[in-house]
Amino acid sequence: MKSCTFRLSLVSLLMLTGPFRGLAQVSGAASPPAAELQRFNAFGLTTNTNSGVVGGVVLRQTKSLSNHELPRFRYLAAEFVNVRHPSERAYVLTNGNRLILGKQSYLFALRGQWGREFTLFRRAEVRGIELNGILAGGPTLGLLKPYFVQVVTRQAPRQTYEVPYDPTLIQSREVYINGGGSPLRGFDRLNVVPGLNVKAAVAIELDTFQQASIGIETGFLVEGYRQEIVIISGVPNRQFFTSGYLTLYYGTRR
Repeated sequence: MKSCTFRLSLVSLLMLTGPFRGLAQVSGAASPPAAELQRFNAFGLTTNTNSGVVGGVVLRQTKSLSNHELPRFRYLAAEFVNVRHPSERAYVLTNGNRLILGKQSYLFALRGQWGREFTLFRRAEVRGIELNGILAGGPTLGLLKPYFVQVVTRQAPRQTYEVPYDPTLIQSREVYINGGGSPLRGFDRLNVVPGLNVKAAVAIELDTFQQASIGIETGFLVEGYRQEIVIISGVPNRQFFTSGYLTLYYGTRR
């Protein structure tokens, strides 16, 4: 009798707790797993409206800070780019040598950037497309390198040598300019000018493999230096620069 009563009680208990156990299983299945922090390290080539076809190189890293409906990321980047003057033009002389008329300095910008990246459109699949917005800024080191030209003495015996460009060389009675000098000369005469930069951009990322992605970052950058940067002599030069840019990058997640 006691055995029958025990069995009946056990069956009743299972019938009562069964729906709650099933609900707990469904609730547990519906709860998303905790998001794992991810880092995305990438290398890219960049071009901008103040440079040539390839303006420089970029190293960037993002680290997830949240897993909300619109995730946020910490954004870090380092850029090394060449900045040209809008009136900068290269000419070919009659002897076949190239010369950038009036160019006095190269400007290389070494930029550090810190900011936030926000997901605007989240990828629906593992290999989908994601659209992010970026706001970042930081310090700039402007590296000014003298532009060297090749000059030839007017009197015999004629000698050829390279000197930093100076506007007075155009009217010199002792030498004449024979073309541009070696771009590798002058690094021992670098002049550093500090500045600041800020940018706003959007990035489109496409997963190519399980942990690898390629992307395009495009946006607008404003940069200012402590003093006016003389790149071309005889024309107005700038202390503040604006540019639109495009960066193609490839990276991996971990």
